[in-house]
Amino acid sequence: TVYKNPVVGGRLLFISSVNDGPVTSWGGGIEIPKEYTVLQESQLQQEENGEGIQSVKKLQRAALVFQGDKAPNHISYLSENVNDAMLSFLSPLLPLTNALGIPVLDFDKYEKSRDSVVTGKVLKPLISSFLAGGVP
Repeated sequence: TVYKNPVVGGRLLFISSVNDGPVTSWGGGIEIPKEYTVLQESQLQQEENGEGIQSVKKLQRAALVFQGDKAPNHISYLSENVNDAMLSFLSPLLPLTNALGIPVLDFDKYEKSRDSVVTGKVLKPLISSFLAGGVP
């Protein structure tokens, strides 16, 4: 299949993680196209005056890939309340799925990390600022 570059038109914010089960199961890693500005999580967290977040408003294509062993997974992007509700529903199955080596959409990872609040402190201002930049 031949794709036009870019495949998707308009502004685009790409968020992913090296600790995301669907990404790691592909086996190819994450490759960001050259027309994207790659954002660094550490830079977004350290900018107390908000300048780093505000600069995202001007970007047409931006990507944030959480890095490291303690990087969140896609379940961590949801609110803590939502994740707690889903975990309470799935928790009886997790010991069995872990024993059988069956991934459960990373809920097994999230059960250990419980990092929705920390992840949200990075994502909420980032997404809000990016979306605000698209308003004329």
